[in-house]
Amino acid sequence: AAKMVSQMSNPMTAITGVTKTRGMKFAEAKIVKIARGDTTALEIIDKEVYDSAMVPITAYIVHPDCPCETLTLKRNMFTLSAFIALAPCFHTNKSIKTFSYIQNKIGDFSVEGSDLYDHLESAGSYVYYGADGASRFAAALKSNATLTAIDLEDNSLGNEGANMLSDALTVNSSIQRLRLANNQVGDKGCRFLCDALKKNNTLTALDLDENLITDEGAADLLEVVRSTPTMKEIGLRANRLTEAGAQHIAKALQLGSSLEVLNLRRNQLLDSGVCTIAEALMGNQILRILHLSSNRMGNNGCIKLSEALDQNTSLQKLYMEINNIEDPGLIRFSEMLEKNTAITHLDLRMNAFGAAGYKSLADAVDKNSYLQDIQLSDSLLGAKEPVARIQAKVQANVLDPKPLPAKGKEGKEEKKEPVFVGPASDQAATTTSAGGEAVAPAT
Repeated sequence: AAKMVSQMSNPMTAITGVTKTRGMKFAEAKIVKIARGDTTALEIIDKEVYDSAMVPITAYIVHPDCPCETLTLKRNMFTLSAFIALAPCFHTNKSIKTFSYIQNKIGDFSVEGSDLYDHLESAGSYVYYGADGASRFAAALKSNATLTAIDLEDNSLGNEGANMLSDALTVNSSIQRLRLANNQVGDKGCRFLCDALKKNNTLTALDLDENLITDEGAADLLEVVRSTPTMKEIGLRANRLTEAGAQHIAKALQLGSSLEVLNLRRNQLLDSGVCTIAEALMGNQILRILHLSSNRMGNNGCIKLSEALDQNTSLQKLYMEINNIEDPGLIRFSEMLEKNTAITHLDLRMNAFGAAGYKSLADAVDKNSYLQDIQLSDSLLGAKEPVARIQAKVQANVLDPKPLPAKGKEGKEEKKEPVFVGPASDQAATTTSAGGEAVAPAT
């Protein structure tokens, strides 16, 4: 260990004739902490560091004795040139398992769901943008056997970037989690990924939140997921799914599905779409986490979902905030919750409940010993007393937990909340948690 520190504590010793910038010094200080054994993570987040900071980083991670396991570069001032310098290092590096390169704008050309190369050619400007950076990174992934999790959120990759990464996925056998949120990926890019998934048997989580995928692209993706037993988590938050696409979602949840986490926040499923999904949940005993917030769900969808959860014993976390559910829907949901022994986490904020609905929920929670967390809005005057009752009972459940009955596939215990499913909530107002403390708005 002492030899490692002496050899690697100053990665700049191999770089001669270079005047150190502030960014280079900052990166070097981070590297020294790793070489000293203080950490295995190199993280630079929300710093005004520029491309020069990539010089010590690239020199360090190609060192054969580099112990860095996590590399996170998020919301800095790096340009595409920095990423192009970094990408080939993954041909050589054998230590980094988790790589996050977020909001650094590998590409800065926003074209809705189009092929970035095609657009640039038609504009008479064939230059480096997101797809080029992705192609260089994808080339390295073909020979990399160490990376298991990659997050490239908000880098303007476009469909062409998705194509490059998909090509790498057909041969890479180590990547388990891939996050491509907010990258202007449309149905075309989604199809590229589908083709890769047909040949890849190691990817377990794919996050395509905040892209441009419609019902057509989702249909292709979910059809592949149905026949891919390794796929456990899908993120489609804030895409362009409608009630027409719900039938494809339902098929993916039917018998034989391996999906455990499904994020459908901020789409347009409506009541009818939720009803279709609920029908599939009646026969599903695998799904553990479902996000349905901001989908304009009303009473009919909530009632049908309640009927499904009368039979479903695997769903543990359900998010239904920012919808149009009123008292009739909540009253039926409360009837289900009174007897449900599977659900441990609920989010019902920002709906249209009244005093009667809140009272029915409080009465149900009084009889439920398994609920560990519930998020509720209490701005309605008549809601304060029942919400206080609910909070007290849930807090008692937390302090004196009752063993959960075996549920889901082979009675597996609840797993850790997944990394790549997006924010915990879309609500925009401070509310109260089960413990009565203020809950900050999520983003």
